[in-house]
Amino acid sequence: MGYPDWVLKNKTKGTEIRKIGNNYYLYEIRSKWDKEKKRARKITEKFLGKITEDGIVKPRHQRMAEAFIKDRKELLELHKKIVEEKEKQLSEMEKELEKERQNTVCLEMLILDIDKEVGLMNIVKKMDEKNL
Repeated sequence: MGYPDWVLKNKTKGTEIRKIGNNYYLYEIRSKWDKEKKRARKITEKFLGKITEDGIVKPRHQRMAEAFIKDRKELLELHKKIVEEKEKQLSEMEKELEKERQNTVCLEMLILDIDKEVGLMNIVKKMDEKNL
């Protein structure tokens, strides 16, 4: 059976072209030895797609699966970018929080120093009052 060149260019080892109506289809095939008949038997493994002049149109379920996988990969990449950005923001917030903690410690030390000075001033004042 003669097929057009645009159909034959899709034929590779392990494949078979079938014409059904006015359409051409590509199937993956293999052979298996039949011990009883003592000859190879052709086994059609799977449908690879419809052959058009533009190339092979994969089966709908395969196109949908590929689209799903592509969408999933894009979502995972987006998720990764969001996580990285949130981790960066968290790191910056932790740095700011640490600065605030250090400032708080400094203020607490300053307050303690002032309290000590006030306490000492009160002692000196009381001593001065007694001496007068």
